[in-house]
Amino acid sequence: VSLSSGYNRNEGDLVTYQQDLSTGLFDIFLQDQSNDLVRKEWDESAHPELQYKFNDNYSLKIGITAQLQQIGNHFNTFTNDLNQHFGYLFPSLQLDLNKLHFSYGENVRQPSINDLQPLTIAYSPLFTFIGNPGLKPTYMHTFGVKDFNFSNASQMYIFLTGSLVREIHSIVLGRS
Repeated sequence: VSLSSGYNRNEGDLVTYQQDLSTGLFDIFLQDQSNDLVRKEWDESAHPELQYKFNDNYSLKIGITAQLQQIGNHFNTFTNDLNQHFGYLFPSLQLDLNKLHFSYGENVRQPSINDLQPLTIAYSPLFTFIGNPGLKPTYMHTFGVKDFNFSNASQMYIFLTGSLVREIHSIVLGRS
């Protein structure tokens, strides 16, 4: 059984000014186009795992990860904070066949605070960003294979690895 806990804090400011046509200076503060982003995130997880060895060359590991996330998102003084609480159960599997290893696992990636901010920001006439506080996290299913060989004659290691990740609810920027 492995236990882990982590804390992450991210901050980002965007301060936007409009040009005062009478003076030519950019000194008119635009509150609705500015933000003061702060994200505080706590993650706790427990990962029990069982391993069965058929013999010295063949084994199977089966596990599950229980993960809790508490996320506090602060956008600015004119927008309500978004506090989120999530609980997940992720299975994992690893099959070792001599020097060939197959694995499967699941994980989640939360949307960034920038993507969640409930604001419309016009960076230019051609680029406008509209945040969405209702975005779902991205679920990832990872399939992996590894091959490990060692040559005594040449004292050389050969390590090949490959993985395939299937994402559900990926977050991408789009055009409207």
